[in-house]
Amino acid sequence: MARATVQGFRQIEGFLSAAATSWCRIDTSITGVDSTAYPEGGVEMDTESASISSDERTMAVLSHVAAFLGYVVPFGQLIAPYVILLLRRDESDFVVHHARESLNFQITITISLLVALLLTSIWIGYLLLPATLVYSGVMVLVAASRASRGELYTYPFSLRLVQ
Repeated sequence: MARATVQGFRQIEGFLSAAATSWCRIDTSITGVDSTAYPEGGVEMDTESASISSDERTMAVLSHVAAFLGYVVPFGQLIAPYVILLLRRDESDFVVHHARESLNFQITITISLLVALLLTSIWIGYLLLPATLVYSGVMVLVAASRASRGELYTYPFSLRLVQ
């Protein structure tokens, strides 16, 4: 039964990764490569040439997974990526990219949750609240997976407020 569960999770991850691949874009300012050469969306960085350490990958994953901190600490989903951005600003472009992406996405999700909360007065918000939370959770897991593989990831449908 455990094997079936693991295989099921791998199939779901593959499906989500394939779905997210069609939505994500490549930030050419960091990679220096042409985004038209990679139509599937993600760019796997060569760890030897880009010298991405496991510490950098861990911090990039943490900047995304910290979004779940918002369920425990008020505005934790915004504070954690911001702190990582401040701590690693001068050390790693890879971590800074992921921290900015996470922070921008969490700002977008926070705004959409506030709008959905206001729309509960006309009952539409009761549909938007869970849909937004599920979408946020799925996209955070996809971004964390990409960061752990050393790929740059850009969230779809995200405001770019932090540059």
